[in-house]
Amino acid sequence: MPPEGEEGQEAGLSGLTRILRMSRPEWGWLVVGCVFLLLSLVPMLVLPLYFGFVVDDIQNPALTREEKEHKVTWQLTQLLVIQFVGGFASFVRALIFNGAGERVVSRLRIRLFESIVTQEIGMFDRRKTGELISRLTSDTTSLQDVATANVSMFLRGTTQIIVSAGLMFYNSWQLAAVILCVMPFCVIAAACYSPILRRLSTKYTDALGVSNDVAQETIANIRTVRSFAAERLEHQKYKSAIGDPDDAADSRFCWFPRQDSAYRAGMKKQVASALFLSFVSILFTVAIIIVLWFGAFQVIDGTLSFGNLSSFILYSVQIAASIGTMVGLVTSLYSAMGASKRAFQLIERQPLVPVSGGLTPAEGMQGVISFKDVCFSYPTRPEVVVMDNFTLDIPKNATVAFVGSSGAGKSTVLSLIQRFYDVTSGTILLDGRPLTELDPSWVRRQFAFVQQEPVLFGASVAANIGYGFSPEHPEQQPSQERLEAAAKDAFCHDFIMGFPEGYQTMVGERGVRLSGGQKQRVAIARALFMNPRVLLLDEATSALDAESEAKVQRAIDSAMVGRTTLIVAHRLSTVKRADEIVLVEKGKLVDKGTHENLLHSCTKYRELVQRQLAAGAVDFMADPAKEDTKEEAPAAGAPPAESKPTGKGSGSDAGKGSGRRNGGKGGTDPDSLNAPLLEA
Repeated sequence: MPPEGEEGQEAGLSGLTRILRMSRPEWGWLVVGCVFLLLSLVPMLVLPLYFGFVVDDIQNPALTREEKEHKVTWQLTQLLVIQFVGGFASFVRALIFNGAGERVVSRLRIRLFESIVTQEIGMFDRRKTGELISRLTSDTTSLQDVATANVSMFLRGTTQIIVSAGLMFYNSWQLAAVILCVMPFCVIAAACYSPILRRLSTKYTDALGVSNDVAQETIANIRTVRSFAAERLEHQKYKSAIGDPDDAADSRFCWFPRQDSAYRAGMKKQVASALFLSFVSILFTVAIIIVLWFGAFQVIDGTLSFGNLSSFILYSVQIAASIGTMVGLVTSLYSAMGASKRAFQLIERQPLVPVSGGLTPAEGMQGVISFKDVCFSYPTRPEVVVMDNFTLDIPKNATVAFVGSSGAGKSTVLSLIQRFYDVTSGTILLDGRPLTELDPSWVRRQFAFVQQEPVLFGASVAANIGYGFSPEHPEQQPSQERLEAAAKDAFCHDFIMGFPEGYQTMVGERGVRLSGGQKQRVAIARALFMNPRVLLLDEATSALDAESEAKVQRAIDSAMVGRTTLIVAHRLSTVKRADEIVLVEKGKLVDKGTHENLLHSCTKYRELVQRQLAAGAVDFMADPAKEDTKEEAPAAGAPPAESKPTGKGSGSDAGKGSGRRNGGKGGTDPDSLNAPLLEA
């Protein structure tokens, strides 16, 4: 089931039909595969017939020994040739259908991934990463054979049943009628079990999605798990989601568990499938016994040859095997139907905020930003007003800093400008045009966003700096000169060249091989590489120690030149130099002005600064450019040095401290100002 609040869209066509349509490029080859499928059936269909011929020839009293040997040898030679031809046809059939299955599932995964990454951010707020990964892996795998291999097996089973039934009538219509009496019961059983199997299969895949989410979240945050020694906790969470088959206390009877889990859902599905299969098997076993009973009497009476009875029984066994195979296909089909429902809900889901489409002004972006009576609530919390009639005009090339307590709505301003979300009411204007009329991709390429915790990809330094170089042509690579120019502007070229592999050094997953300051400067270099018109800084230095913060601040100061810059307050030295400081509380603009003006006219701003004094914040009024920027680059592949406070202040008693905000608790309050102005 879609998560609460998710508007899953049901399509008119069934999942199977959509997958068949998706396999349209392979239809020609599938027709060829069907021809080889029919050829591969010939050995199985003629085997009982030849077996009957051989038995009758052996028992024929009218033939001499030599004639019997000649007939048996000739018939078995024919059968041997047919078997070789059928084996080759089976190889070609399997290659075509299975290969087509791989092509279809790859096409499905590409479309599904494309749909996922183009959804609005609000969808990711509601859905967990593990669930989406489950859609891309387990669900698409269960759909892989539906349009190809399963179709092949279904056609094979259907053809085998029809032809075998015809040959059974050819041998003895009386016995064939007994077998056909079983078919209505099989149809009734299938009709009764179909909704049950479909519902249980859907629950099973949903339960697997929950367990995948637990595993993904744990692995992605393994350092946090390790630092809290929470391995057993996470192991227990995953075991609860999957279900422990060895937990005797959880066993209701035999292997069936009490607690809801993927194991319980899977056991329910297996019980239902086993009951269905056993019911059908019992029906056909009873039918074959009855056939053998009546057939034996016919052989005794001389109305049926022993060879014909043998052929009839073999055909009956083949029909039973074919029906058993098709029952298994029904089970997998219903599993695929549940998976296809979720997969195609994502594929066909229209994002509430598009990723492209709209105006792309030929003159480019000037960087004039205006908020007009903006109100906003996050989609996951529509009852909580985050922005309340927010109005603000930001001129071209201005530097505006947003300050306020945690949760006041400062970071939301940056999210709305990038159109991660659409406003509930009001308007955001870029260069006088409504944001919703502009192409979102074009807008975002004019912005550069540097976050408090930079996110790097597990690739080389060069790949991270040049990320997004050519979104329309991913195969194009940026020049080394342009990469180095951006790195120099961000003051990270020197430490990069200190690595043995230079710009080709792998940074590890999420950049774990770099220190905090190094990661932040690489993120700034990535932003400068795009030559943005608007720079967005969200607490870009709040989690760093004093020395790393000074180096990152130099890079930020360089990046701000000639650009419209919006800053969520971090260093007071940066806030002081801002053209305008905006105080935000509970989503409302309380006051705005320069640092000096607000200190004298705004009580709340003055209280905000005084709280930093009480917290023992460091005075960073010293010019960052004069601070020591020497940094030793660690050896390639070596773990980064831990960022440690230097304990150095600006030289005054009030400026001495740990070098972090909030009394040494770096990053715990990203909305705090870093330095008070004592002389003010």
